[in-house]
Amino acid sequence: MKSVLYVTNIPTPYRSAFFEMFSRDVKLTVAFERRSASNRDRSWAASDEIRPYKVLWLNGRSIGEEFSVSLDLVRHLRKHRYDHVIFGGYNSPTVIFAMLWMRLHRLPYGITCDGMLPKQEPARGPKEGLKRSLISHGDFWISSGATTTRELLRYGARKGRVYEVPFSSVREADLPLTPPDRDPSRARLGCGEKTVFLYVGQFIQRKGLDLLIPAFASYCRGRPDGEALLYLVGGEPRQLEAMGFSQLPEGVRCVPFLSKQELADYYRAADLLVLPTREDVWGLVINEAMSYGLPVLSTDRCVAALELVKPGKTGILVPAGDSKALARGMAQGLELKDRQAVLDGIRRYTIEEMTRRTLEALGKLR
Repeated sequence: MKSVLYVTNIPTPYRSAFFEMFSRDVKLTVAFERRSASNRDRSWAASDEIRPYKVLWLNGRSIGEEFSVSLDLVRHLRKHRYDHVIFGGYNSPTVIFAMLWMRLHRLPYGITCDGMLPKQEPARGPKEGLKRSLISHGDFWISSGATTTRELLRYGARKGRVYEVPFSSVREADLPLTPPDRDPSRARLGCGEKTVFLYVGQFIQRKGLDLLIPAFASYCRGRPDGEALLYLVGGEPRQLEAMGFSQLPEGVRCVPFLSKQELADYYRAADLLVLPTREDVWGLVINEAMSYGLPVLSTDRCVAALELVKPGKTGILVPAGDSKALARGMAQGLELKDRQAVLDGIRRYTIEEMTRRTLEALGKLR
């Protein structure tokens, strides 16, 4: 059985499920930089249950929202050898120190990328040079799909050593054969016959809420008052006030953070998920919404949307940063009625398939 060290930033429910499945076939050690992120609701983090793999908690100084500065990982690597070391990303100081140390000692490492977006402008400077150096000196790369693979190759990854693995937070058991009945959930939420738009995520500008709210107001103009609802799930009204929304349009409902189980009624009841992000290296909410057969409206700066959405069939893609295009997309998205097609389009994006394909990739390495 191969020994694997997997380095990541924080424990999360979907990663924990992957690690549990992965550890059935490898001798797994997971190194966590931190116990939680500063930009997430604490109940989003994975619980401290007993795990069927070894856990290494790195001691260091927190930096940014999810990373740390620590030499614990280098100290650990000096004392222990693994068949494979996999770094979850390349932009944490802790990971950068470890990568440089491994290069110095001619030790191979792999990089797994949940997603990479193309730079909108040519990037230059020492930071970009370091990124290219870290990526290009990897031994193998695990990519979430074609968009990310193109970027990895552009940064020096070697063709033939990049393995595409579906990225997901959805288990096979979460996927019904047919789209679920919406009526009980709509009754519990009190939606009646109203059109329901749904946003799930952090209440931050990067996610495009400052574009979504006026787009919803624009969609509602010329329609009967109260015909449509927009549920914003994942934050507090005060966070919207900080964006300049002292008063919300009629029909906008703010809902605090909900667990995956609590979100089920919203996914079932909604007519369209809207993720108007300016930039997301993935966007797991898209996986989760599609697992209920819910069509998706997102932007061309969201890797999950680029990989999972078939425009005009399972969702709509619009240019990032364009509120008018977003309003048009909301109307167009309501015309997508084939929820079975949406559900079928997400079937291979499961944690089980993610595990199987990762093991398959490691099996090809020498």
